[in-house]
Amino acid sequence: DLAMEIAGQIDAKLCYIVDDSWSNIKAAKECGWNTALVGLKSRDGKDATEWPYADHVIADLKDLPKVWPHLFTSGSAPANGAAPVEAANGAAPVEGGVRKRKSSRGKRRKAE
Repeated sequence: DLAMEIAGQIDAKLCYIVDDSWSNIKAAKECGWNTALVGLKSRDGKDATEWPYADHVIADLKDLPKVWPHLFTSGSAPANGAAPVEAANGAAPVEGGVRKRKSSRGKRRKAE
């Protein structure tokens, strides 16, 4: 709920998580999010494709466009009717619908 509040999103069906943590995937799915588990096996060797909380199980992040192609379509609205992803400050949609994390490394270096 906090992540949705921070993102300004009220519809869980329009939220996506990509993670290699089975517990994070489970928590997100229980909130109604779309989920993609990265990694075909758990740490103890269990088959990830049998994890009921993952909508998709992918071997690598490069596989994301295969499972959610609408998130990687440039210049058009996603197929699910969602608005294109916008930067937190309301700037224009980010190319491909994926927001890059801002690095704070420069700020730390300048402060030293």
